[in-house]
Amino acid sequence: MNIDKDRLVRTFCELAQIESPAGSEKLISEALIHYLQYLNFQVTNDAYGNLIARRSGYGEPIMLCAHMDTVPKGPGEKITPVISGGRIRSDGTTILGADNKDSIAAILEALTLIKENCLKMRTVEIVFTREEEAISLGAKNLDLSLIHSKKCIIADAPFAHGSIIQSAPFNYNFDITIKGRRAHVSKCEEGLNAFNLLLKAANSLTLGKVDEFTRLNLSFAVVGLKGLADKELVEIAENLTLRNTVPDFAIIHGEVRGPKIEVDLSLLESIKAIFSELALETGAEISFSSERKATGYFYDQDDPFIRFLQQKFGEQGVTSQFVHTFGGSDANILVERGINAVVIGSPGRNPHCLDEYLEIKDLELLTDFYLKVLTAETEDSNGR
Repeated sequence: MNIDKDRLVRTFCELAQIESPAGSEKLISEALIHYLQYLNFQVTNDAYGNLIARRSGYGEPIMLCAHMDTVPKGPGEKITPVISGGRIRSDGTTILGADNKDSIAAILEALTLIKENCLKMRTVEIVFTREEEAISLGAKNLDLSLIHSKKCIIADAPFAHGSIIQSAPFNYNFDITIKGRRAHVSKCEEGLNAFNLLLKAANSLTLGKVDEFTRLNLSFAVVGLKGLADKELVEIAENLTLRNTVPDFAIIHGEVRGPKIEVDLSLLESIKAIFSELALETGAEISFSSERKATGYFYDQDDPFIRFLQQKFGEQGVTSQFVHTFGGSDANILVERGINAVVIGSPGRNPHCLDEYLEIKDLELLTDFYLKVLTAETEDSNGR
């Protein structure tokens, strides 16, 4: 079936020009409600403002999800899409908003073609979330009592068409406090230098790339005098004359991220053990705490739903490729909440930047992919 390229591009450009920074999605939500009602969907907003639309068909339901919000547009007065050389880009003064309005446009065009051609369609739920850019607050507050689907596709990754995000990381923040012993620099041997303690422990860590999937980062550290180093930075700056005292205090902030929870937890334990051993060895007082900030996932390539998506890409003559990412999306939240959500490549490139652009050919391919998913006669997958 031929995609109406002109209409598809026009729909995207119209959506892109509706400013919708995270927290201000009302206008685009209203436009999408009218569009989906025209397509004979039952449409509602949950209490948080996420848009949920449903149309009955055959078979088990499937969810197509995208987020309505963008990052702030940038210094330009308004978003002005520019079409040139097979791409849609911004005018260079704002973002384009392809993240994630590219997927919204493709979903709407696929549904329009289904209606115009009277095609049979499986039961589908369309979920357009709010505030994905605000750490997926919309997905966290999505009213699942309104959702029946257990499988979900999210095109929200700036990779070539056919890409399947096989993993996304769990994210653990950790904080370490070191309390040493203060001394005048003339008697430094009587002190217990928190800076030295920090360096010694850090040298025992593998920072950065731990393995193919896992990263360890010490992102921020303050070393100084207890009662000062734990104050606001302005107050610290006002007391930089205190350079003749061995520092007795340090705070370290870091993170571990990786898709395999057992590896992440083992790494956190090893970090804690290194600092605990240092405390026993030196007499320093050291505390360690950690908190999970995001839930990750890791899909087996033989997962039935993954195989189904590969099959649909194959019907387009596209060989799917697996990608491991170190960022998150609404999928992290939905997986945690029991929905088998898989992220695939989207047409947008350079998200969040003033040179953001969209590949029109990939936008057509994504539309065709959604068509194939929604009109598949059977789906030999039960998900996880």
